[in-house]
Amino acid sequence: MRQGDLGQRALEYRFRGSAFCKDVRKALIAALLATTAVIGGSAAPQSQALAQAQTSFNIPAGPLNRVLAAFGRQSGIQLSYEASIASGKTSPGIQGAATREQAIARILQGSGLSYSFKDSRNVLITQPGATATGAAPAGAIALDTIDVEGATRPGRTEGTESYTTSQSSFGKGQSLRELPQTVTVMTHQRMRDQGLRTLEDVMEYTPGITVEQQSSSSSGFYSRGFEITNFQIDGNSPLLSRSYSQTYAGGLTTSQADLAMYDSVEVLRGSDALYGVSGAPGGVINLVRKKPTSQFQMNALARGGSWNNYRGELDVSGSLNANGAVRGRFVGVYEDREFFYNVAKSNKYLLYGIVEADVTDSTMLTFGSDIMRQDGSNWRYGLPRYSNGADIGLPRSTFLAPDENRWLRNTTKQFVRLDQELGDKWTLGIEASRAHSKVDEKTQVFWGAIDPITLSGLRSGTGHGRQFYRNETQSTLDAVLKGSFHLLGMDHKLILGANIIRYDSGGETNARNGGTIFVPNIFEFDPADFRLNDPYFRIFQWATKITQKGVYGSLAAKIADPLTLIVGGRLSWYNYDDAITTFDRNTGNITGTTLTRFDDNKVFTPSLGLVYDFSTHWSAYASFAETYQPQANSLSGPLPGTPLGPVTGRTYETGVKGSLLDGRLNTSIALYHVNRNGEAVPDPAYPPVTGDLGRNCCFLGQGRIVSRGVDAEVSGEIAEGWRVQAGYTFNDNENVVAGGRYSTVTPKHLFKLWTTYALRGPLDGWKVGGGVTAQSSFYRKGEARTLNPNTGEYDGPLAPFEFTEPGRAVVDLYVEYKINQHWSATLNVNNVFDKRYYQTMGYADYANWYGPPRNFLLSARARF
Repeated sequence: MRQGDLGQRALEYRFRGSAFCKDVRKALIAALLATTAVIGGSAAPQSQALAQAQTSFNIPAGPLNRVLAAFGRQSGIQLSYEASIASGKTSPGIQGAATREQAIARILQGSGLSYSFKDSRNVLITQPGATATGAAPAGAIALDTIDVEGATRPGRTEGTESYTTSQSSFGKGQSLRELPQTVTVMTHQRMRDQGLRTLEDVMEYTPGITVEQQSSSSSGFYSRGFEITNFQIDGNSPLLSRSYSQTYAGGLTTSQADLAMYDSVEVLRGSDALYGVSGAPGGVINLVRKKPTSQFQMNALARGGSWNNYRGELDVSGSLNANGAVRGRFVGVYEDREFFYNVAKSNKYLLYGIVEADVTDSTMLTFGSDIMRQDGSNWRYGLPRYSNGADIGLPRSTFLAPDENRWLRNTTKQFVRLDQELGDKWTLGIEASRAHSKVDEKTQVFWGAIDPITLSGLRSGTGHGRQFYRNETQSTLDAVLKGSFHLLGMDHKLILGANIIRYDSGGETNARNGGTIFVPNIFEFDPADFRLNDPYFRIFQWATKITQKGVYGSLAAKIADPLTLIVGGRLSWYNYDDAITTFDRNTGNITGTTLTRFDDNKVFTPSLGLVYDFSTHWSAYASFAETYQPQANSLSGPLPGTPLGPVTGRTYETGVKGSLLDGRLNTSIALYHVNRNGEAVPDPAYPPVTGDLGRNCCFLGQGRIVSRGVDAEVSGEIAEGWRVQAGYTFNDNENVVAGGRYSTVTPKHLFKLWTTYALRGPLDGWKVGGGVTAQSSFYRKGEARTLNPNTGEYDGPLAPFEFTEPGRAVVDLYVEYKINQHWSATLNVNNVFDKRYYQTMGYADYANWYGPPRNFLLSARARF
């Protein structure tokens, strides 16, 4: 490659004309035409077969509303009816095998209500004498499809008003009890009640997850002692959010992801051996998009809170044609806010649109797009400590950065998906997506350990500041065939799939001339003192390309009536290509070029599981799953060196899951053991040298990390109107080779609880609740200055030091009043007792971040 081509390569993103894009378009068109031609002609028979197919129901007698909700979950039928006609009525429920029509007739027996099938998946319930026009009555509510056989909306929780669900998007739409791993679902209602707006908000309250703030605009999430590096959307479209090249990740990260466009957030803890991309064995976070509804609905939100935090949302959904075959949804958000630390502010808008079209009774085409623009202050380094390791005790409002620091992000995402039913037991899903982001960041960082006597030591870390431009594009194609078959008297399930992900990024770094700026007294730091108008000069330019692809399969074989054996695996390919060019800031001439290339081919990651159903409510499981992370940029000796194999993360897990109270309450407890093996450690037999293509020598693949512990969780409704989500995690992790704890930021004990109760009688319409997040102490290993007896100051030799944050419990409260059927108001008070604590513990120089002080959030909601 010619050096003169590097700059052009860094800033060009030719997705639209790329061969990959053409392949995506061809695959989608071919799949649509082929499946429609071959199967479309049999759509009507398939529709009739679905209506007449028998399903096993387990719905006990109870209030009619509750029984209908259970029927919707177990049948995959969407029910529309006016809420008032079911109020106060009871139902005998249904047990055993029946067609969907037989089941709904049995459920409505004695209620005085009638039903009519609008089509194979939509039922209208009315009072006798009502006109059966096929349209939903005024004030109708829609119980949207949650299909246990894997319909088009796995994992949907909106409209259930529940803190749990029986199904997730993981495993391409499997029930939670079918998955032999720990899965937590933060449902739509759960996020709504606590006013959770970003992914950081949700992870802070998700059982088993530790959040580490890394800057004012980004955070890391840890599970079982490992950072979560894998993210997905709808169980497809893997995101390279924390990839090898993104130490300072750009706009395609999930940091500060706005959740207004998502129904729920799912977290799988442990290794994802099948469906994701390379990553650590901590787990996977999956964002479930909001989908269109058949019936019209409109939701609006106006919110205000502490520190001038204002937000508005509009969410409109419904059919776009007379028969409901085409449905659409639009979400808009505008937010303007400040923070508890001075100076910082953020302005953001989000637009999201999605359309579903029933091409035939067996074919659905879905496409959508979202746009987000965020303009905010940027603060990378957080707070320092005294040079002897002690806490300075700075006010929580302290902001140690110039007020001109900015982070401007523009992100767009598009996707198109085809779902094709192949008979009544098989489905084919093909999804293509593209995400693009531009980031313009201006930053000046201040850091440095502070002398306890002179209060000096704070200084600029990048001279007079830097400016970063980043362009990122990620393109994904995912295809999966899944279904069931009957063999040897048993029903078995099979999943086969393939995906390819291509990530391209490029940009440049510009710097101002000027030396280090020293601050004489940290308590006299003023962000307004560092408004500089110096010009920027280019110093770096880079281009990175990562391609990951793989094929996978999983067979859930029923080897006995209560026993299921799950066998699966993934074969993966990984390619990394990076070019960095350095420039003389004064002349603009190229001063150097660094190329880094490596790959891993045909990496196999197995997955095994065993699920034993004790009863319809309880099951036990055991599983093994493996994931990997490339490290072929590290070489083993002797020179010229041999690339090291990937790091493997193996998770062994056993546990028990329960589904109680007709699925309204889910429980789980798991024991896990994780081995992360093969990480590069320096080889003492060879001096460190640079090999070819940016790879380094020499290392041994002998690193070993062990993490073990317990996860326990309960979520759902423990009594009528009383919802709860609680989780406890114990974790003990160890760096076997180096000794000591591997992830010191992961507490050994972590407990999270949130609960609400809907009052009855004279207080009907009021709902109260609250929660607590409690954890044991954690620490960060580093160095601190010792006292010099000759000078009487802390300028002595550095010594090992553990920067420790003691255990804590933070309490939040909540109250909601339902004014009428359309309007409600909510008040959230967070950190009620104004606990002062560090959410993230760093070093003496930097990276210490306070948790938010006491704050409130007042929300008004409208629903029509």
